[in-house]
This record gives sequence, C-alpha cells and structure tokens, in this order.
Amino acid sequence: EPARRRAGSWLGVPSKINGMSARKMRSGEPAIFIIEDEPCYREILVTKFMREGFVVTVSSDGSDCLGIASRVRPSVVLLDLILPAADGLTILKDLKADPGTRIIPVITGSNSDKHRDRIAGLSLGARKYLIKSNVSLDEASL
Repeated sequence: EPARRRAGSWLGVPSKINGMSARKMRSGEPAIFIIEDEPCYREILVTKFMREGFVVTVSSDGSDCLGIASRVRPSVVLLDLILPAADGLTILKDLKADPGTRIIPVITGSNSDKHRDRIAGLSLGARKYLIKSNVSLDEASL
C-alpha cells in the first residue's frame, strides 16, 4: 500500500498545473502521486509538495502504479523513469491507455539526458521531461 500524507491548506497553491485545472481531493486539496525510488530525493519532493498544500501519495518502487493512480485520482503524477520494480515508460504507457487515468498529467524525470528517453516519454503522453539533476526545487513547482 502506498504511503499517503495529508498536506496543509489549499492557500497559495496554484489552481492550474501546466495549463490544466488541478483536480482536488474531497478535502479541497490537490493530490500528487510521486513515483520515485531514491529516498532522499523522494522525501525532498514530499516535503516540498506538502508545504504547497498537496495531498501526497508515494510509490518507492513503481509496483501497482496504475491501481494506485486509479484509486487516488491525483491532480498530477511525478514519474521517475528508472525504478526497481517497473519500467517508467511502461507505467506511463499504462496510465495513458487506461480511461480512468489518461487525463492525469504526468511529468517524467530521470538523471539520464538521453534524447530517446525524452522523446519516448513525450510521445507516450508525458507533459514534460525533467533531468532531475538539472532542476532546482523552485523549478519543480507545478
């Protein structure tokens, strides 16, 4: 079962994510699903988005991401492409193929700057591809 954390208030959090209106949880807060295996980076992201008012759900290995996303219905998914239990591009393909999750914006990230990974992610429906080592936390704001 994924870790789930409740964030603070909705105040100060943008109502749009990459030009799309953010869906909110019943509590009125936006939700983010972070799929990241690197513990330090994951905790930094969790802390950042909780401070911005997001309800945060986490998967540390990429297993059952489609099921989790279907249940949680997050406003956005941050997806690491290199995971221990699953391939990030396969997860992205599954998310975009499923009618219940296809409209959820997905931002992919990796420390790889391989052009083919970027093109593959964007062609499968990712909204953005980030090279994690080149992005500051301020730039990671939605």
